[in-house]
Amino acid sequence: MKIPTGSWTPWAIYLLLKTLYKSYRLQVEGREHLDQAFEKPSILALWHGKMSVIIPFFSGRGLVSLVSQSEDGEMISRTLDHFGYDTSVRGSSSRGGVEALLKMVKRLEGGGSVIITPDGPRGPRRKVQGGVLHTAYRSACPVYPVSFRCESLWTFSSWDRFELPKPFSKVTLTVGEPLLFTEKPSGHLLELQGNLLEDSLNRLG
Repeated sequence: MKIPTGSWTPWAIYLLLKTLYKSYRLQVEGREHLDQAFEKPSILALWHGKMSVIIPFFSGRGLVSLVSQSEDGEMISRTLDHFGYDTSVRGSSSRGGVEALLKMVKRLEGGGSVIITPDGPRGPRRKVQGGVLHTAYRSACPVYPVSFRCESLWTFSSWDRFELPKPFSKVTLTVGEPLLFTEKPSGHLLELQGNLLEDSLNRLG
């Protein structure tokens, strides 16, 4: 989603998402997986276009978020700050990716949990990039796919087809079964592991 610039923007986005979120009739599926995800270091994975509900849902849990170093990334980072996320890790596949990956692994090994949009920051839409797979392999931490479904929503004409449920909509948020990537993601295996995570996320919404 293209984010307008301006010092007021992160606060405005935060207020909008928070206000809308409070109006939703939220149903949570996979609560057993949700509980498991916070019993030990874990990786939460969601599509970039699904942030509108999932970011407020995990607000205040101190999750480490991976945000790009782009201008849009800066706006997203400042918005996430308002929701109580740790936004100190910055990077993407095109800029600062290796350093960011190592920092994420270090956080996981130190007992923290992280949240990643594996198709961000610029797509292709719903196509897993290698960073989340390498992070999972190096840290030996499970990946929990997270998504939501809603019949009444706005869909933006952005690369990620950003979804924003309308006020007072019924929203079903689902935390899927954890995925473990115990083999190094390289070559053909990288594609297979990516397809596995893509399928898991797409089944949820």
